[in-house]
Amino acid sequence: MKITHIEFENYRAFYGKHHINISGKNLLVYGENGSGKSSLYKAFVHFFEASKTPKKIEKNIFIQATDKVEVYFEFDNGILYQYTNGILPADKNDIFKDVHNYNPFLTYQRILRVYIAEKTEKSPDLFALLIETVLQNTYDSELFTTFGKYLEDIEKGLESRKNTIIFKEVIDKKIPIFDEAFNTLLTTIENTANRMLNEYFKQNITFKFGFESLWQKGEFVKEIKLSINYHHEKITQSYFDFLNEARLSALAICMYLASLKETPTPTIKILFLDDIFIGLDTSNRLPLLDILKNEFSDYQIFMTTYDRTWFELAKQWFENKDKKNWKFFEMYVDDFTNNFDVPLILETKTHIQKAEYYLAKHDYPACGSYLRKTCEDILEKILTPYYYKVEVKTKEEGYATEKKRLNALITNLKEFCDGEGLDYADFENLGIYKDAVLNPLSHNDIKNPIFKQELIDVMKVLKKLENITLKPIPNTIGKTALFQFDTNNGAEILIKENITLLVANETEKLLNRCKIQLKNIRKNGVDDISKNKEFESLQEMYKFLCDEFSFEFNLNDLPQKFYVREKNLQQLINEIKP
Repeated sequence: MKITHIEFENYRAFYGKHHINISGKNLLVYGENGSGKSSLYKAFVHFFEASKTPKKIEKNIFIQATDKVEVYFEFDNGILYQYTNGILPADKNDIFKDVHNYNPFLTYQRILRVYIAEKTEKSPDLFALLIETVLQNTYDSELFTTFGKYLEDIEKGLESRKNTIIFKEVIDKKIPIFDEAFNTLLTTIENTANRMLNEYFKQNITFKFGFESLWQKGEFVKEIKLSINYHHEKITQSYFDFLNEARLSALAICMYLASLKETPTPTIKILFLDDIFIGLDTSNRLPLLDILKNEFSDYQIFMTTYDRTWFELAKQWFENKDKKNWKFFEMYVDDFTNNFDVPLILETKTHIQKAEYYLAKHDYPACGSYLRKTCEDILEKILTPYYYKVEVKTKEEGYATEKKRLNALITNLKEFCDGEGLDYADFENLGIYKDAVLNPLSHNDIKNPIFKQELIDVMKVLKKLENITLKPIPNTIGKTALFQFDTNNGAEILIKENITLLVANETEKLLNRCKIQLKNIRKNGVDDISKNKEFESLQEMYKFLCDEFSFEFNLNDLPQKFYVREKNLQQLINEIKP
């Protein structure tokens, strides 16, 4: 089951009715401070929490006593579920309760608990964090119940007087069973989290949970210690003092997500990440997007952020890699309609969608402006450094400046199409349209019907241009790779630019331009470094090697003979396909 529609009426910040139509997709939300972003998060938490324990619904402070207060969630089964007065439909409580039990709501505050101790503690309480927030409802076959329920039974048994049968059974039997099962679970979590840390974040950090027993030296102890290795060296001081905030945040996120993978799989698989990127710089934010795409593709993901720059970057990342599965919304403070702040929720539109809107409204200069933005955006995305050339002008002061001009980009597009074997005919009129249409401020007569038709023509061209996409194969730049013809013949090369897949009109091919350095070749089992030279593309190098080894040149064979990170190129291409 996936959520398709959310509606709020007089709930917390949402005065009046507000709705978000997400059509069962993942959701990325930008929200400025005070726009109701936290209320959106709380609506999810309270909705699923009410399935277990009725919770009084929080009202907007400006409504009248008789006004309705409701939150609606519609799912892809077509049924609308209403949360009002702390009550959910009884017939679906078990389904919603599953979501509440595995607690898929991660906030920055929860991340901080991994490395910032409470005022009454000397170090972070990892036991409480893991058991109370994620693992409490994880079922274990050795315990025949959940970890939370088994721990609760142990604590009740310890309330008995010492030396009683119940007390001794807890100490001698129940606690050892719990210890073994819990250590097994922690080992699974640490293995998964360490893999994520190093596969995605490249942090050179590994950690190990240290859980001894619930019963130590005659005392009941709920404690998990954490030992950290950094570049294979054990950190002897407190990890929360040694590691910087970005590494601590990455550690906490991986620990949480790895724990989530060990919880019971609910009917409704959602994951809500509320502003968890605060402690991460951009280089440590993008790996999290890879984790979500690769490790949680079967979850419906909700993410919020107050960082506009990060929102645009993440939006572009998802549009390039997983566009069909994401929707984007923006939340602002509307302080004009009423005498108090009210959220304004807008679905994020692309430049070409805005152009279509203004065309329909007969605001042709605005339409032309957004078409120009669309054209620049598309060209800057598909023109790799080899093709992306800008005009250089020398000023009177004697220094050179570079300025990106649409005319130069359109000229580069022709070179790109010629170099990559694409038909330029569909785009050749862009040069004409550039001055006539894509510079709308030069038009004073916005009722000119020819101008309108030209806008429509440009829009058609740009939609064709949108069908050209580049998909870089991750982690190829700077890597040493192998051409392997057979066991005795091959070559070792250095990849200087990302190997990229070009997708156009539903066909796929490797981008021609990709700098490659030939380091040495092995011919009939003998190494030869005298052939060291640089090539502009994989195809060019492959042709050279085929001639060198007297093998038949067939580009279709290249992906099978080229190996990076112990996988051939065809396997790497398959991994980035949707």
